[in-house]
Amino acid sequence: MWSKMGMWWSLRSKKIMIKKILIIIGITLVLIVVGIWVSIYLFGKSMCGDDPIGKYLSPDTKYEVVYYVRDCGATTGFVDNVEIDNTLIFRGEAKNGTYPTLKVIWTDDNTVSILVASSTTDLRIFREPKVHYRDINIQYDRKIIESYQKWKMRAQ
Repeated sequence: MWSKMGMWWSLRSKKIMIKKILIIIGITLVLIVVGIWVSIYLFGKSMCGDDPIGKYLSPDTKYEVVYYVRDCGATTGFVDNVEIDNTLIFRGEAKNGTYPTLKVIWTDDNTVSILVASSTTDLRIFREPKVHYRDINIQYDRKIIESYQKWKMRAQ
């Protein structure tokens, strides 16, 4: 009779031990997942930096164009960004040429021109450049239009 009781306790203690091990494994996995998520959230944001190039007020001071370059480290290129009142109107990457790549010029209260440095021969345009923003006309250098058309053709 005692041997049967000993076997019953032994089986029960094994079940309890397995349950404890599974709980410890579960808690460990949750901590690892949370740790990875926190690391990506905290350190992923700081991987990229924005280098301000210039702020350009319209002649009537109604609008502001901001030109900045985003640098996300050694494995990526410098990405040129142009915004009007915090609305992205242009994003592209120079494949060669000088830094900074672009030049922003207000030609009048309602027209802004975005020009490319003469040494830049190839651009990768990440999204279609906006040609209008509210009552502003946005004019682009011939190189930007040609590069966008070329990259769009490659994507199709």
